[in-house]
Amino acid sequence: MAAYSHVKSDTIGDFTGTFTGFNSQASTTTIAATNIVRPSDWNSAHNFFQTISGNTAGTSTASGTNLVIGGTGDVFVSHSTAAGAATLWIGQKVLSGYNPYADREAVTGQNGAGTIVFDPEILPAVQFDRIYFPLVNTNSSNSSGSHSLSFNIGIYTRNVSTLSLLLSTSRSTAITHSGTAGSYSLFSGMRLFTIGMTTTLTAGEYWLAFQSNTTSGGANGSYSNMVQSNQASNFLGHFGSSHNTTYQMTMGQGVYTATSAAMPASVAFTQIRGSDSQGLRFPYIYFGSGTI
Repeated sequence: MAAYSHVKSDTIGDFTGTFTGFNSQASTTTIAATNIVRPSDWNSAHNFFQTISGNTAGTSTASGTNLVIGGTGDVFVSHSTAAGAATLWIGQKVLSGYNPYADREAVTGQNGAGTIVFDPEILPAVQFDRIYFPLVNTNSSNSSGSHSLSFNIGIYTRNVSTLSLLLSTSRSTAITHSGTAGSYSLFSGMRLFTIGMTTTLTAGEYWLAFQSNTTSGGANGSYSNMVQSNQASNFLGHFGSSHNTTYQMTMGQGVYTATSAAMPASVAFTQIRGSDSQGLRFPYIYFGSGTI
């Protein structure tokens, strides 16, 4: 809200009653004090007129003594003052948690131990304190043993022809099974696995990266991710052109060609193999906020 007024404050009192002045014929006449411009008139608010153009909605002109500025949809506005200056802030609403794959069908799948897969996504402004994803565990009633699970997740931004690591997080755990009894009831079927990561992302283009490693000892059971049910076939590149493994369905979508135990600091687009079918079946991951 912005009120328009003179910044000059005149402390001289207003005239009252009448006084003698000149009329348009240069003759003296009696004039009421209320009919002249007095100090209080300089201190009053004054009208403004404003026009907006371009990609607008509603009315294009405004006038009066007060301008109210408000946000609509996902846009918010705020105001601050410091050192005698006022600042109007305009930004986008920040979501509390976000699921980029909510409208995509999921199937059980595996991307391969140690494989880093990349998936480009347009994300809104979002605040979160954890990343979580579904795991599926199966085990037979007569199979006992142990599993070691480790996961790495990275969030990348683009720097010309290279992806640069913005954030990463990881978590490892070890589980012992005794057939389908005991602790199996805590891990069986589809479960959400959670990894802590507290941050706020501005809206924009990001590349999500996922890596998993699973080792088993004396167990016939297995762990799988829930992945996007995209075409489970190799992508062969451009129509009418020779096959090139670095061609990608969407820029930066695919499998990292190098071996890495953790998320690399930078990855060139030429280091992402887009021909692998698992590159099109990125695991479901969610950005969560609050207690699950």
